[in-house]
Amino acid sequence: MVRNEKAFQQRFGWLPSETLENHFRYFFDVAKTYNPSPNLNAVGGKTAVAFFSRSNLPTLLLQQIWGIADYDKKGELDFEKFCIACRLISLAQNGKQANMESLKSFSWMTIPLPKFVGIEPPCNSVDGIIKQSAPLVSSFNPGTNVNISGPWYLAPRKKLEYAEIFSKTAQTREDQIKLFSDLGLTFQQLTLLWDLCDISKAGVLEENEFCAAMHLAYGVSQRGMELPVSLPPELGLKTKKLRSAQSEADALLVEIDSAERKIIQEKERKEAEERAAKESKEQEVFIQVSTLAAERQSKEIEELYKLSCTLTEMKLHNLSLAKALNIAKSAKTFPAIQAKALNDEKERLKSRIVDLKTSATS
Repeated sequence: MVRNEKAFQQRFGWLPSETLENHFRYFFDVAKTYNPSPNLNAVGGKTAVAFFSRSNLPTLLLQQIWGIADYDKKGELDFEKFCIACRLISLAQNGKQANMESLKSFSWMTIPLPKFVGIEPPCNSVDGIIKQSAPLVSSFNPGTNVNISGPWYLAPRKKLEYAEIFSKTAQTREDQIKLFSDLGLTFQQLTLLWDLCDISKAGVLEENEFCAAMHLAYGVSQRGMELPVSLPPELGLKTKKLRSAQSEADALLVEIDSAERKIIQEKERKEAEERAAKESKEQEVFIQVSTLAAERQSKEIEELYKLSCTLTEMKLHNLSLAKALNIAKSAKTFPAIQAKALNDEKERLKSRIVDLKTSATS
């Protein structure tokens, strides 16, 4: 179960239904079972790369999904983070954007479970809608066919229980034989069980071999089943050698993924440098053009100023000339005006004398 539903919903804007959570738990258990170093509470990076690559989504998109799910950058996914990754894969496989906005926008939508090549849950389901089905599927181990409806199917959770028993009380051959004997197996059954499960022929059962043997032993002692004459394929048993090959394959996937990221980063770096160089060149050209324009404008302004000064000087010169002409003209016409005035006064006095003489005679 999601530990803090309120905090989970506030962070991601979405909360899985109980039914959907159960199906994501199935995928989570399958992925955990095949961790190179099993961690009961999280799926490591290498395992997640191999597991999620079965969704057939582009590597860059899976990197984006991992970045959203592993929000605290721990390099592993606990169940809550795993739920987010599965939901984002579902969105991407159904034509939606795999991002935080889509988680919130389509939180109400019922969409099919994520599809992983060779891996399907025990039933075909979408959120809250279950349709009965019992398909043959491949386990998370490449090339291993597992029939989840087979009589000896080993569920991931059960395998984890057996693995815990192995780590605590069954590290030696003696401890292992004692455990099987305590379950009531006869010598003949124990011999057959050992022959079936000790596929590495090391004389002591490895963890995966022990889990398969315990499952068979419980089937005989608790369910009254007969031991099979050959190892059931639904047990999905692998030796250390095969697991090592799987780990190497997972590591190779991580290296390929890292190389792709480096190539993309280098391409982005070069593109950024080219853009910067282009912008710098454009800026340089702009500065040159601006400088030339400024110089040209400054020169034109200077020429206009000189022209303005010249015109002003000419105007002042013309005004001075006009004033001088007026003064000269006035100086030239003043004597004539004064002479006329004197003549007029003389004539007036003459006329006055005549008038006075006339009055005196009369």
